[in-house]
Amino acid sequence: MLTRNNSPRRIQMVCCCGDRWLTASGHVLTLWESHEFQLTQLGQAEFPDDIRSLSYISEGLALVALSDASFRLCDITDSEPSQIVPLGQDDESALSAMHRFEVQVLRDGRIISGSSQWIKLWRRAADEWMDGVRCERKWKGPGNHVTCFAQVSDELVAIASNGLAIQVYQLSTGQCVHKLKGHGAGVSHLGRLSDTKLVSGSWDNTLRCWNLVDGSCTRVIELDGHVRGLAVGAGGRFAVAEKHQPIADEAEQEQQPATDRHQHTAQRKVVRVFSRSGDALFSLQTSIPHINALCTAPTGRLLIGGDSNNERNKGIMEIWF
Repeated sequence: MLTRNNSPRRIQMVCCCGDRWLTASGHVLTLWESHEFQLTQLGQAEFPDDIRSLSYISEGLALVALSDASFRLCDITDSEPSQIVPLGQDDESALSAMHRFEVQVLRDGRIISGSSQWIKLWRRAADEWMDGVRCERKWKGPGNHVTCFAQVSDELVAIASNGLAIQVYQLSTGQCVHKLKGHGAGVSHLGRLSDTKLVSGSWDNTLRCWNLVDGSCTRVIELDGHVRGLAVGAGGRFAVAEKHQPIADEAEQEQQPATDRHQHTAQRKVVRVFSRSGDALFSLQTSIPHINALCTAPTGRLLIGGDSNNERNKGIMEIWF
């Protein structure tokens, strides 16, 4: 582990922006800078509604999606996140967005958004992002609340929802080319392993690796709990944080031998790392009791964000190399 930082707020989302990181908690966005072995808080910005999604655009700009289904552009080149410019609002998704509203920036700079009703593609209305965005294409959503996206190639995007199937769409037509079935509960996380390979994490306590050439499942990885975080790094290697079920009865926990209690506590703090093919490589023993998000940087560093039981230091972040 390179560094560990406390935050006054619970870390719910993390996003890598070059040598800087964004974290979100409620309606507050925090900007951090990493230098060598230090992680320093630079500044914060507050939004009128809760943050639902974070994406890094480029050139020091971040895209923030709020619970009212609006997009906000944030400049993170200075020490304080600034120029919080409203880009537009997805009025058709505004009602369902109070529960879930996902947004991601695609490779070509377009924006994809999703709720239970619609999947939409957006592009800049003019040459500059400050001029806002316009909807370029839309198609019917999966019928369940969208939980995440993963752009697999220039032409394909995978969309997960509270439903059991992952749907893979062609961006140019909006046509569904694959329905990936196999999970026994809703899918919470997706990760691109290559132009033809995908990994998914579910509330059914499994990971699944998929071949998008024929839509087949190539690997099922059993976990001890549902997926709390999934981050894919260079070469398709991916890290997974899972939620382990705590012992419900404190009296029962006290009756356990001290060694068993220690093992149980340590077990809940493990981030497991797998190869692209799904082979287990190693585990990271993190000290964060409740992991909420993982994110990888182009340098290969992994940021783990979550919260503790200590009221004075509610948020915790760790960077691993």
